[in-house]
Amino acid sequence: MSRRRRLLLAASGVVPLLGLVRSPPDLTLLIYVVFVVALLWRPHVARAVGRVLLPPPLKLVLLVVSSGMIFEVTKWVSMRLAGDEVQTLVHDLTVFGVGYYGGWALAWIVALRFFRFTLPSVFLTTAVLGVPVEQDAQVLVAIVQSLSANPLASLYLLGYVMLVYGSIMGLAYLPLEEALRHPRQRGHWIKYLVAMALMYVGSASLFVAVSVLARGLGLIAGLSRTVG
Repeated sequence: MSRRRRLLLAASGVVPLLGLVRSPPDLTLLIYVVFVVALLWRPHVARAVGRVLLPPPLKLVLLVVSSGMIFEVTKWVSMRLAGDEVQTLVHDLTVFGVGYYGGWALAWIVALRFFRFTLPSVFLTTAVLGVPVEQDAQVLVAIVQSLSANPLASLYLLGYVMLVYGSIMGLAYLPLEEALRHPRQRGHWIKYLVAMALMYVGSASLFVAVSVLARGLGLIAGLSRTVG
């Protein structure tokens, strides 16, 4: 990566920090800051992950769940600081951290057995999927409805959701791109639709399974899905 690109990337990671000076502060875009830092230090991060004696697919599961949990913690703290009524942190880390993001990981393990993805394509695929699935398409409706009256607000909301979703998956895939490559992978354009379909089905299925199990254990009381 050229020096100029590194500087631009670093600058983009500083912008979300402005959310910390808001009242109440917004911590949810810190996941993008973490992604930028990891990307700038990618060789070191990849070497550290490479030293872990686990199969690459299992590493991906652990990293996706961990990345999702980082976001869930920042979202939970932001909502508490805003005075919103929220579930317990155990609820969010169990249902979303393990169920929702675990479903993402399983979906990508399947997709990567057949198709070749670069880090940008993983980021973009996940980012695009986030727009229609966020809050059961309510965010997409809000973006479309306000596009003519307030295009800047629409673009901000669109970018916000895409950065969050893309960063969660990108952060996990970043150190494993080389380790997850094999000769059978193809680069057909259909891979994007396949990956998004697998992510949608995988996250929904595992989310429900973990929710039912967690409710049976008395860990949770209800279900919801939002990035903000």
